[in-house]
Amino acid sequence: MLETEVAESVKCKFCGRNLKQEKLIIIIGDIETKINRELERCNCIQVKEFWKLHDYKKRKEIELQEKREKDRRINMLYEKS
Repeated sequence: MLETEVAESVKCKFCGRNLKQEKLIIIIGDIETKINRELERCNCIQVKEFWKLHDYKKRKEIELQEKREKDRRINMLYEKS
């Protein structure tokens, strides 16, 4: 069974709007597991710029990790041949 509940309410540090963070509750038999979901993103201008930069950095970091992994695999193939 799946349920959701609001974990907590947090204020945006730029505009003060209340933001919700939900918890996903998974119940299997007698076992209940709670998983915090990502905090709701505010839609004020300052936060949009913050997340734009944050997402760009995260994307570049992932691309760099993928490139390193690809290079590592290529080097392994060269060493084996």
